[in-house]
Order: sequence, then structure tokens, then C-alpha cells
Amino acid sequence: MVLPATLGRPRRHGDEFAFGDSATWGQSDVVTDTTTRLYGPALIRAWDRLHPRLTHRIAWAGHDGALPIIEGTVIRLQVERLPSGATGETRVALALPNPGPSRNFARPRRPTAGPGCC
Repeated sequence: MVLPATLGRPRRHGDEFAFGDSATWGQSDVVTDTTTRLYGPALIRAWDRLHPRLTHRIAWAGHDGALPIIEGTVIRLQVERLPSGATGETRVALALPNPGPSRNFARPRRPTAGPGCC
């Protein structure tokens, strides 16, 4: 189904997510908080199914055709203090790629009873 105001193919990428600009973050998929002895209150937010916009540089220079979309989860951990006593805001970007299930995920298990069990 094509909407009347829509022309061309669907977008390949969603809205931009910039680590340094909280206005681009949108609604997180998961939010949780806890209090820790070393770090004080900790707020954890996660956005699922985000992906970097790959370009034909370095690792992808020899890739023919359209570049793949590699989805992952972005996690933001905000704490009140660091055990080292460091002050100021420290940013660490953590993106966890999701390559899908492991190779052995759908592997049938060996029977434990009946023919072929031993």
C-alpha cells in the first residue's frame, strides 16, 4: 500500500541518533535505575534496533552492492559519581551489535532416551 503523499522507495534508515544530542534520542525502549555503593544512583536507558550508517570506507571499501544494515542496541549508563573521584561528565558510547542467534541455536539436541540415545 502506498500512501498518497509517499513517492519512491521506503526509507532505509530511521531518524538520526546522535550520542551528544539528547534531542535526537527519542523514546528509549528500556529504562531502569538502581542505587549502587560505588557509583550512587545509576540510570540505564537502552534503544534497540539502531544501526550505524555504513559507508564504503576502510572495512567496507571492497564490498560490492548495497551495504548491510547491522542492527544493535545502544545503552546509556548515567551515574552520580565515579569510584576514582573523577568529576565532570564522562561519556562512553556502547553499541552492541546483534548478529542474530548463535550457530548452534536451532541445532537439535541429542536424544536422552530411545533409539540413538547412547
